[in-house]
Parts: sequence; C-alpha cells; structure tokens
Amino acid sequence: MEDALTYIIVFGLIIGGFAFWQFRYSKPRPYLLSQQMFPELNLSLLIEKTEGKTKEFIIKLDLKTQMETDPPNVELIDKNRIIEIVSLDALLKGNGSTHKDKSSIIYKYSFTDFSKLLKNSDFSFKTFRLVIDSKMGKKFKSHELAFNKTWTIYRPDGGKYN
Repeated sequence: MEDALTYIIVFGLIIGGFAFWQFRYSKPRPYLLSQQMFPELNLSLLIEKTEGKTKEFIIKLDLKTQMETDPPNVELIDKNRIIEIVSLDALLKGNGSTHKDKSSIIYKYSFTDFSKLLKNSDFSFKTFRLVIDSKMGKKFKSHELAFNKTWTIYRPDGGKYN
C-alpha cells in the first residue's frame, strides 16, 4: 500500500512538473534586439519566440510628438557598404499586422516571411537595418542587424575597441 502511494505521488509530481514546464515554454516571449532613441520617437526592434522558435519580428515606434510615418523599409548593406532598399509594405498586405495608438505604432511580421523576403533578394548583403520615413522627410534608422549561417537574427558588434 505504501509503495503504491509513493508511486502515485512521484508520478503526480513528474506530470505536474512537465505540465508547468510546457505551460511556461509555450508562452510567447519578446526579446529586444535594438533600441534607438530619437527626439521624435523611440524605435525598438524585437523578436518574439514561442516554443523555442522565432515566430514574429516586431517593429515598435513610441512617438514622443504627433507625426505620421510611412511603412518601414529595410536597407540591405553589402561588404562594400553599398545599400539597396527593400520595402516591407508587401509583407504588411500579406501576413503582417499594424497596431496604431495615439503614442505608438507596432508592426508585426512573421519571421519566416521576413527572412524569406531578405533571402530571395538578388542583392548579396552582409547586414541590414530598418528605416522609418516620416511624412516630414526625416529618416529614423535602427542599428545594423545580421543573420548567422542558420538564419538566426543578431546584432553584430562594431569590432572597434581601441
């Protein structure tokens, strides 16, 4: 009788631990890639991971002043610092979404669609950055980002320390 009770308790703890781990692991978690602060707005780039995989690429604009912006563009930069601009407007019409408040604008893109758009580009790039154009003609640029060999996004260092 005592052995059966012990087995039931141990088995219950194992199932409870697994259920807790699964619940915690399946919740979406945002990770900050880059944050730029300008006098007019704060530009944040985030990725959202669910179940250990990158699912969403998020561009968040926290507006400090009332302004209108165009949809984001991507500047592809090769090793010679030559730039080609790719519009993300096509992704917004597909699986992307936009959420606008008085003081913030959030663009959400599927990470697989975003990486496919950049992979299918004819331009051979090393790094890229996001550009937000305002209706007043100002440009707001993020930090440079890159993909590693397995197409995981990261922010490379500048390489200049001294």
